Amino acid sequence: MARAIRYHEQFRQDLDERVRWLARDRSPEQSESLQRELRAFIKRVTAFPGLGEEVEKIDTISYRVRLLGEPLPYLVWYSYDEADADGAVSLLMLLHEAQDRARFDPHRFDDE
Repeated sequence: MARAIRYHEQFRQDLDERVRWLARDRSPEQSESLQRELRAFIKRVTAFPGLGEEVEKIDTISYRVRLLGEPLPYLVWYSYDEADADGAVSLLMLLHEAQDRARFDPHRFDDE
């Protein structure tokens, strides 16, 4: 059974920013590719939430990162509660792979 998905406000902002940038500076195909790969990622991660690389664990909450999909250079940061088999997967951030990964702080998302 697939888990539900939740979108953190930061993820929504990051996605909006990427879509605007792609619409302004790239081909429509790249924007479509981002949307297609995001849908495919959501389908996979809700069925198999452990697929990304774990970057931190706080109690039973696993914080992970995964490349969205080739040829897209975007990383999805997400979390889920390993102790709650029915719990949602929370999409936290969407960053270009060249952006500063060190700025990820799971405590920013404690209110989820």
